[in-house]
Amino acid sequence: MNKLTRWLLVLIFYAFMFFAPWSNSGVQSVLAVGVVLALARIVFYKEKLETRGLLTFVVLYYLVYLVAAIFSGDFISSIHSLSHEWLPLTVIFWGVVKPDDKHLKRGLNL
Repeated sequence: MNKLTRWLLVLIFYAFMFFAPWSNSGVQSVLAVGVVLALARIVFYKEKLETRGLLTFVVLYYLVYLVAAIFSGDFISSIHSLSHEWLPLTVIFWGVVKPDDKHLKRGLNL
C-alpha cells in the first residue's frame, strides 16, 4: 500500500503540472485528492513533511495578504476571502511528494 500511495502521489503531481497552466478548477480538484493522499501518508506511514523553504513563502504571502486587507476598504470582507485560498494545501502536497529532478523535468515537459 505504501508503494501504491507513492505512485498515486507522483501521478497526481503530473496531473497538477498538466492542469496548472490550463485550468484552475482542474488544479484544485487534483490538489484536493493529492492532499488527502499526502495526509494519509503522514498519518499512516509517519511520512515527514519536508517544506524545502516553501513555508517561508506561505508566511510571507499571508503577511502581504494581511497588509492588503488592512489597507482595503472592507477589512472583514477581505479577511473572509482568505477562507477561499488553497495555497496552504500546496505546501502539504509538495512537502510529501518530494519530486526529484527526473520528476520535475518530466512534469515541466508535460
